[in-house]
Amino acid sequence: MEKFPVMLISCKNAMTGISQRGREIEHPKTMRKIIEKLPVFMQDRWRRIADNIAEKDYRSVAFSDLVDFVEKESRILSNPLFGRHLTRPQPRKTEEKIKPLPKRERTEVRVNYNTVADKLEKSPVKCFFCSENHYLDECSSLKRKTEKERKEFIVKSGLCFGC
Repeated sequence: MEKFPVMLISCKNAMTGISQRGREIEHPKTMRKIIEKLPVFMQDRWRRIADNIAEKDYRSVAFSDLVDFVEKESRILSNPLFGRHLTRPQPRKTEEKIKPLPKRERTEVRVNYNTVADKLEKSPVKCFFCSENHYLDECSSLKRKTEKERKEFIVKSGLCFGC
């Protein structure tokens, strides 16, 4: 859940130079696809926020509203003092054995969850455009491109959920 908001923020920042008319990401179908990727409890919260925006602010929900919501929820879940980790059961031992199969098909499997998680968190950030060590929204090479070229890159790379 920590990487999803970062990716959404990158998309939001990449879209700042594109005119409102060319923003597929603002389309309700696109936003629904993004919302489907959230846990169910967050989808419920989002529906309440979207309703509140429509009722009190008298406007349609924008992609930036969704990004702000996901960013805030992620921050709440990862809060070291009161985050979601407090409600989770205690982690099991690092190595677990899977239930034995019948005698002739017996195999043993050991799984180490900690090693995989450590490697994922230590992997460097790579820009989707120039493959250097920064996020897409910080890419000076992409910023130098025209609006049309940026849009073509976003669509071609599959970074736009509506295309």
